[in-house]
Amino acid sequence: MTERVLVLGAGKRVQGAILPALWCLGSRYEIAGVVARSARPLSLFGDRLQISTVDSLDRIDFDGIGLILLAVSQRAVADVLRDLSRFPVAGSVVMLDTPVLPLRRLDALRYLRGFRRALVSEDTIALPPFVLARRLLEEGRIGGIQTIHFFHNGYKHHVAASLKFLAGAATIRRIVSRSYPRGRMVKEIRLGNGTEAVLFEPRDYEDCRFLIEGERGCIADYDFGGEGSLFRIGYRIEEGVYQGLTLDGEAVPMDPLDQAYASRVPRDVPGLSVMKGMKIRGLMSLIAAATDESSPLHYSPQAGLRDAWQMRWSELRTTRYGPKGGGGTQFLGLFF
Repeated sequence: MTERVLVLGAGKRVQGAILPALWCLGSRYEIAGVVARSARPLSLFGDRLQISTVDSLDRIDFDGIGLILLAVSQRAVADVLRDLSRFPVAGSVVMLDTPVLPLRRLDALRYLRGFRRALVSEDTIALPPFVLARRLLEEGRIGGIQTIHFFHNGYKHHVAASLKFLAGAATIRRIVSRSYPRGRMVKEIRLGNGTEAVLFEPRDYEDCRFLIEGERGCIADYDFGGEGSLFRIGYRIEEGVYQGLTLDGEAVPMDPLDQAYASRVPRDVPGLSVMKGMKIRGLMSLIAAATDESSPLHYSPQAGLRDAWQMRWSELRTTRYGPKGGGGTQFLGLFF
C-alpha cells in the first residue's frame, strides 16, 4: 500500500535528506506535495525526480495523507503547525526536525494533539552503526554497558538522542560541560538509567569514532586494544558513498531498507558524504517506522525539546579551562 506524504519546506534538509530518503524508499511512498515559500520547479537526482513546489497549504489535497514531514526554520514551526491545524490532519503522523520549537513558542505544542501522532525526525537514533551496536548490546555480547565514548561524532541534542538510544535510557540525569582552548569541549553525561557517557567536541564527521565499553568487552568502529572481546564495526564505502556495514571484517546482511538505499541512493545529493549517506539511511528507517504503532524508533517532541535544552543549558554553565578559565558548575536534569 502506498503512503501519501506531504513535505513542508524545500531547503537543504529537504533536498539533502528528506527527498533522497523518500526516493530510496521508492513506490512505498507518494509525494503528495512540497510546500515552500514560493512556487518553483525542482529537478533532482539527475532529473529523475521532478517536483513543482506550491506556496500554500490550500493547494494541497489532504485526503489520504498519512505522513507530514516538516522541515522549515525553527522560528517558523509554530506558525506552520497552527496553519496545519485548519486542515483534516487527524489521520496523519507529523514529523518535526530537532530542536522542535524555540522555548518562547512552546504554546504551539497544543497543535500536535490534532495529529494521529507527533514524532521527531532525529535520524541519529537510526544511524546504521548505532542500530547494529544496539543489537549487539541487546544480545548481551559485552555485558552491561559501563561507558559510551563519542569522539567528535555528534552534535549537541543529536548526541543526547543517540546516547539514550544506545543505552536504552529514557532521560538524561546530568551533563557537565568543560571548555578548553581552540574550540575543544568535553561533556560528561549520566543517563537516567545510570549509564555514563563522554562526548569530545567539536564535531568532525570526516574523522569521528565511537567506543562502547561493557563488562566483558567493547564495541567500536576502530581498532581498539583493550581487554576482553572487541566487536569491530566497519563501513563499506564505494566511490565515497556509504553502502553498508561490516562486523569483524564480514559484511553485515542487508535488510530490505538497506538494499533499497544501496541500490537507489542518488550520487548527486548536495554534499553527499559517508555520514550524510548514513543519515539518509537512518531517516528511511524513521519514515518507515512513523506509522508503526510499536516501533522503538519513535522519538517524541517532548523528548526532543528536553534533550535540546538540557544540552544548551549545560553549555551556559560550562567550566572553562585555559588563559581565561575560572570556576563553573554542572547542570542537573531539566524536565518538562
